[in-house]
Amino acid sequence: MGYYPYGGPPEGEVLKTVNGGESWVSVTGPTDHYFLSVFFPNPQIGFVVGANGIILITNDGGVTWTESPSGTTNSLRSVYFPETNIGYSVGDEGTIIKTTNGGSDWTVQTSGTQLDLWSVYFTSTSVGYTVGNHGLILKTTDGGTNWLECPIGTTDTLYSVFFTDENTGYTSGRFGVILKTTDAGTSWAQVNYGSASYLFSIHFPDANTGYASDTHG
Repeated sequence: MGYYPYGGPPEGEVLKTVNGGESWVSVTGPTDHYFLSVFFPNPQIGFVVGANGIILITNDGGVTWTESPSGTTNSLRSVYFPETNIGYSVGDEGTIIKTTNGGSDWTVQTSGTQLDLWSVYFTSTSVGYTVGNHGLILKTTDGGTNWLECPIGTTDTLYSVFFTDENTGYTSGRFGVILKTTDAGTSWAQVNYGSASYLFSIHFPDANTGYASDTHG
């Protein structure tokens, strides 16, 4: 389904900085698509995904962009590449797609759910996680051929997932929930809960230091 948060005709662009964030310039110009996630596996190659299954690829650090057929019209909310050629994107209605040739072609995977998926993260080319509505966490150990649900004991929507190593990971979401695993997703414990916050993104630059973005409901 389409994702139009502000109504009216969609419009989006990709911004880039080359001076540590002091200034930002558009590298796509306005487009008729909303963009929801961007990922660069290296400084030259990058991917942006968004509404109605849009995927754009750059091979020259954002100077030029080409559209790649995703095989879906569902909005894509997150994209992640564990290596340059192997990548995954997830989105609405349980959509998971995978590429093994740097984004030239994408294959729709069977997620086993119709719930919207908000974030995807892989700790290797074969082991990965995606999170979404109603407290859903799915894990694959075979590069996305099979996805199995991780029981976590919450029904709050999860918006972001991040791992600091192959065993230790975090997910954040609605009502300020933050869950942590230390056994590669087998079990999850709540480490924060009970606020009007919506934690849409979580990131750890090292094993002990982490940040979660907060939007109050």
